[in-house]
Amino acid sequence: RLPRVGADAARAGDAGRGSWKTEGRWGKRSPVSRRDLKGGSLAVAGQATAIIARLRSLRSERNIAGMRRFGLASRHEQLGVSVATLREIGRPHRRDHALALALWAGDVLEAKVLAAIIDDPKQVTPGQMEGAISCARP
Repeated sequence: RLPRVGADAARAGDAGRGSWKTEGRWGKRSPVSRRDLKGGSLAVAGQATAIIARLRSLRSERNIAGMRRFGLASRHEQLGVSVATLREIGRPHRRDHALALALWAGDVLEAKVLAAIIDDPKQVTPGQMEGAISCARP
């Protein structure tokens, strides 16, 4: 879990605690905002690409065959990554709506499941839920 910084910290009353980055060898410490950590939409797209590449590296033909045997066939690319592994991958990215949207935009089934795991429920829109339902239809 990332520490609260900026406006979130002010609301929560822990403005003195936050992430710190170091500049130079001896380091002049300065607080970092969440926006600095994420780096904007290009960084989110890069994160999504890296996560999808990691998911592809965990591909399991045996698990894919098992999923199909139980009727879990999809029109999206299936990798056979277990939900336990998806939760482990998603743990550092909890409540990251922008990353969840970037993962959902891809065509990998496990990335869509991971997006559902990490998305912030307070930011999910009815249109986003309709898209999820239409995606689940064969």
